[in-house]
Order: sequence, then C-alpha cells, then structure tokens
Amino acid sequence: MSTRRWLPALLLAPALIASSIGPAPAAVGSVEATWKTSVIISMSVTPNFQSGYGPQGGPTSPTPAPGPSAAPNGGWIDFGKVVQGYNYLYKYAVQVSVLTNDSNGFQVFAEGSSDFQSASSGTWPINMTLFWLPTNSGNTPFSAATPFEKTSATVTGSGSTTGITYGAGGPPMSALVWTYGSSTIGQPNNAVNQGFDYQLRLSGSAPVTQFSVYVVYTVVAK
Repeated sequence: MSTRRWLPALLLAPALIASSIGPAPAAVGSVEATWKTSVIISMSVTPNFQSGYGPQGGPTSPTPAPGPSAAPNGGWIDFGKVVQGYNYLYKYAVQVSVLTNDSNGFQVFAEGSSDFQSASSGTWPINMTLFWLPTNSGNTPFSAATPFEKTSATVTGSGSTTGITYGAGGPPMSALVWTYGSSTIGQPNNAVNQGFDYQLRLSGSAPVTQFSVYVVYTVVAK
C-alpha cells in the first residue's frame, strides 16, 4: 500500500523540477537608424532629340535642311542655309529633361546669352529673330511662338559651358518656358521631358552672313 502511495509523487517529481527551470535573463541592446531626405534637382538639355529634326519653310531653293553642325541627340540647332524675308520652323530643336524630388516641382527658364553674333557683321537682335514653342505635330513656320530675350544678368563661361548667373531674384518670369507642379520621382527614369521647336523669322534686311547665339536653360525648384 505504501508503494502505491509514493509512486504518484515520484512520477510527478520530474515535471515539477522541469517547470522550475526557465531561460537565462537576456541582455538587450539597440541602435537607431535614421535618414533625412535631401532635395535634389537636375536637368539635361538635348538638341536634335528626335528623328526628323531640322528646318521647314522658306523658299523651295535652297531646300531646307539641317546644317553640318547639327547631329542626332547633339550638336547645334543649325538652320543651315536660309533666306532673308522668310520664316523657318526647326522641328525637335531641343528636349529638356528634369529630375527632382521637390513636391512643389520646378520652373525652367531660357534666355539668350547675347544677341546673335557674327564675326563680320556685328550683332542681330535675338528677340526679333529666334522664337520657341512646345513641340507639336501641328507647328508651322507661322505658328504663334514666344521670342527669346537677351539676358540682362551676368553671363559666365564660353562655348558649350556658357551659363547665366542670376541674382537673388532669380530669372525673370518673361523667360519662363516650362513649369511642372510636383516631384518627378516615380516617372520613367524618375524624370519628365519637354520638347521645344524653334522658329527663325528673318527680316528682309538681315545681313548675308553667318550668325550664332547660345540659348541658356536654367531650372529652379518652386
């Protein structure tokens, strides 16, 4: 009888011992991870950005064609041989691409670094001669367009590095060519693009010589 009374106690003893053994206290440590978003904005400008670029309009002779300084996705916006008294449209003149994470978007401005320059005939006013309009299949040499203005700000660099330095007030609103109201993150390549055609309106009194000018694009976060 006594053996039967002790047996349950013996059988329970291992369970009681096991329940009294728990995991050792754990040591705890932590680190903090943090980040802060920086506002970024960048821009690229690509001349002759699409197949079919070049001038249209003018007389039948000489036949409108890009000049030798033009090249696909590069080079100059070269109207080639033109005739006074005619209007020309240069298709796919330039594409502006902007990347920014600024939720307010950006504005793009464009001005001439000078009037048209000629080694032999001095200058010719840009705002009477060179105009811009957003690329559209319906554009013609006589479509409504906006003239480029000669900047009144400080011009820096030369050649392909020509730039314009604006004061605290930034570029003039008269030079605004494009505005975009949000971040571009999430768009293809995280950027947005805008194409522009150019118009050349030559008065009958334009000198018979070669002229050139640098158009400078500036992007500003809104």
